[in-house]
Amino acid sequence: MKIEKKEAKVNEITFAAVYQDYYEVQKRKVRITTLKKIENLYKYLDSIKNESISNLTIARYRKFYDGIDKKNLSLNYKNKIIRLLNTLNKYAFKFYNVSTSIIDRVGLFNDPNEFKKEMNFLHTKNLIVSLMKLITKYTKVSFHCYIIVD
Repeated sequence: MKIEKKEAKVNEITFAAVYQDYYEVQKRKVRITTLKKIENLYKYLDSIKNESISNLTIARYRKFYDGIDKKNLSLNYKNKIIRLLNTLNKYAFKFYNVSTSIIDRVGLFNDPNEFKKEMNFLHTKNLIVSLMKLITKYTKVSFHCYIIVD
């Protein structure tokens, strides 16, 4: 179902219709691998893709948000799904003059206990070895170090 921009009625535009238009535009702009990533993310929008953008309620969005949170996905991937939804919302505003402010108000997923990859020094040994490699790389100093592990 392709919606012509001139004929679109504000109350009838769904995330699915906006996605189809957005996807067609992206075909001319991005690589095939990027399109595949967008397709994979879009699969997670199944529960709200037939919802009218302008009629999306905070309760319905919260149910979608909680559903994504319960899936066994990484924090980064969950946030990519939310970003795609936000992108579709902004696209709808730009080309159809319709949007919802709910998506902006809820925000991204956050896990204060998740370590960032660059901060994943769980053991002192890893930190010491990494520092030694860094120092050796940028100076002429070499190390001979013995690490005693408990």
